Amino acid sequence: MALYFCIHDVLTQLEKINRQDQRMHALIPVSYSPPSCGGFKEDAFGLNSFPKVLDLNDQDNTKHQLALLLTEAPLYKNNLILLLDDALTERHFNQRLMTVINAVYAKEKIPKTLEHGDKKSDYKGNLRHPELERYDNIRLSGLYLRFLRKLGKINHLYDFEPNVIGKDITPLLSQYDGFANITGGKIKADILLGFGTRQDYKPTLNQNNCFEEGFSKALKMEITEPRELLWAWLEADNYQMRRCYDIDRLMNLEGLPRIPNWVRTDVISMLEREGMKKIFAEQYLKADPEKTMLNGAKEIGETIQNNAARKVDEFIESLLEQTSNVGGTYTGAAGQFQQKAQYRVREARLHDII
Repeated sequence: MALYFCIHDVLTQLEKINRQDQRMHALIPVSYSPPSCGGFKEDAFGLNSFPKVLDLNDQDNTKHQLALLLTEAPLYKNNLILLLDDALTERHFNQRLMTVINAVYAKEKIPKTLEHGDKKSDYKGNLRHPELERYDNIRLSGLYLRFLRKLGKINHLYDFEPNVIGKDITPLLSQYDGFANITGGKIKADILLGFGTRQDYKPTLNQNNCFEEGFSKALKMEITEPRELLWAWLEADNYQMRRCYDIDRLMNLEGLPRIPNWVRTDVISMLEREGMKKIFAEQYLKADPEKTMLNGAKEIGETIQNNAARKVDEFIESLLEQTSNVGGTYTGAAGQFQQKAQYRVREARLHDII
């Protein structure tokens, strides 16, 4: 079971958490297929080290795990009983739910629903189905897991997180790194940050061959038309900008235990794009030596000129140094590149290049 996520979503949620001791334990949504991540699927992350999750899709194996969790966290058990009590009551007004409940109980007897103010009952609690309190934890767990499976895509109405664990995630995280459900689930932030890898990660790409790989990739595209060369150059620049944006946000998080491996692989990928930009820049200047198609876009023109001279961008070069050394200090190189690249995007739109 593969799990995917956008690093943007992780960082956005972590930036909202003020307490450092809570930040890395935040539960972040994941999915079973790579998300679009703003239209750039290559930006998505997948987990290359499978976490320990409570898999709510696996009834046979998870029933006992969930029962143990209910034993250790009585609040979870109480919440689950209330959830099932609500569902059993709601079935009287919802034919779809009635069908689901009948399938869940199968040959078992469905608990009787007490009427409000039922004087024949000596039950003094608030449940409409007090029999649920007599179920052991394994039966409760099996019932809930069957209920989720039978509900299918509408089981979000009875989701595990808001309805069972609520805001107290400590008991869950004392045993698991998160949970999986029909849509994907949620995993701890430190697991996602520490073990995630980009979808376009290439194990063979390294600091020694990244420029040559970039040269080769650009030449294989066989672009000759000046405007298309500009577009290809801007696309590579935009790729670097997105990576720098993510890295800058991450590096500015307080309490980050260590720099994740994906930061270095992102920098290597950006160096590969530097190689591609050099080829595009050289070919563009050959096709349009007067840079007439830039329409006076000064920042883009100067950057292309530097690329053609085979100069590595100073901020990316600094970023490599700031993220490579153990104990090194991050001084904002990724953010500085991102701001420059964002300006080039605006310039390209202003001068009708894109």
